[in-house]
Amino acid sequence: MQMTVKQAPRRPRMALVLALSLAAVLGPQFRATVQADLIDHQIMMTSYDTATHLLAGIDRNGLPVAVFLLGTTRYRAAQVDKYTPGDPCTPLAGAYNTVQASGSVDVSLQTAIATLAASSCGAKVNIDSSTGVARAFQPVPL
Repeated sequence: MQMTVKQAPRRPRMALVLALSLAAVLGPQFRATVQADLIDHQIMMTSYDTATHLLAGIDRNGLPVAVFLLGTTRYRAAQVDKYTPGDPCTPLAGAYNTVQASGSVDVSLQTAIATLAASSCGAKVNIDSSTGVARAFQPVPL
């Protein structure tokens, strides 16, 4: 009698990426129908749309990540001392911290995030997979 070991497929992560990608394309009216779960991603940001509040990036596995940064998102300060000397993202993270310290989610904060994204800086995002909204956002070195 042969016993076979059944391995779980890696489909849940791909389903989440697909759901978040669809949310990026279809806009806020789309809601992912996946189990509510919080997922931490460290990403290289690729773009941030200040009109839709959609942040796009690539995770460590090379998979696309799309997440909405809203007023309910907790914006954490960047730990500028963790960046390596000469990293072009260091002064951008410092500028983000200056704006973030005000505690206001306004055009200045969105502009700081857009500047970080345009420079392909890193970020840690905690995503609620049921909504595609970030619970927390923090610039981090890559």
